[in-house]
Amino acid sequence: MKCWIGLALTFVVLPAIAQISDDMMCTNADPDTAIEGCTTAIESGEETPANLEIDYYNRANAYSAKGLYDFAIADDTRAIALNPSNAHAYANRGSAQNAEGRYDKAIADQSKAIELDPQDRIAYLDRGAAYDAKGLHDQAIADDTSAIGLDPNFAPAYNDRAWALHEKGEDAKALPDAEKAVALTSQNARTLETRAEIYEKLGQRSKAIADYRAVLKLVPDEEASKRGLKRLGAKL
Repeated sequence: MKCWIGLALTFVVLPAIAQISDDMMCTNADPDTAIEGCTTAIESGEETPANLEIDYYNRANAYSAKGLYDFAIADDTRAIALNPSNAHAYANRGSAQNAEGRYDKAIADQSKAIELDPQDRIAYLDRGAAYDAKGLHDQAIADDTSAIGLDPNFAPAYNDRAWALHEKGEDAKALPDAEKAVALTSQNARTLETRAEIYEKLGQRSKAIADYRAVLKLVPDEEASKRGLKRLGAKL
């Protein structure tokens, strides 16, 4: 199970522009509605630079929600050009870069986001995921630890730290983190599959089988869990 990526994507409305954004539906939870509303606001020619910054930022979030990461990156870049201190835009552009597999750019963006907002647990999480994807597991573990320091109940960080330790072959150290992630999220396929793979490596066959089967109850088409059961000689 891969690391958690892209959790920084949230709409932000500054008080000064709340009414405008609401009127234009730029913060609507439906991505298509948000894109339409933000585009209308952007193209109106009536937005102040501060309002335009948030319109681009919110449209970027909506694009990311649809998996249109290059469009999201372009809009976050526009938001940053209008306000180079917008930590959220750096973080969200980094998440989109991560999703596109551009890990060096993701690390650069998340590092800037952390510089601007050292309390952003998700920026640490996403930078850790990028480090892990590059095989830099120690850096990933350090970032996940920083995220946990900011929020001791942050399940994704426990999951990702467990995964990085697992990839280092340190499954005994990884297991407490994997168990903590499952305890915090209960019915979550990602954390269950991480723990299953760690159980498997530790030779705890029955526990691994139980977790793989629990994943498939939640996500019947999850191929990694199917392969896990096959490796263990267990039925689906």
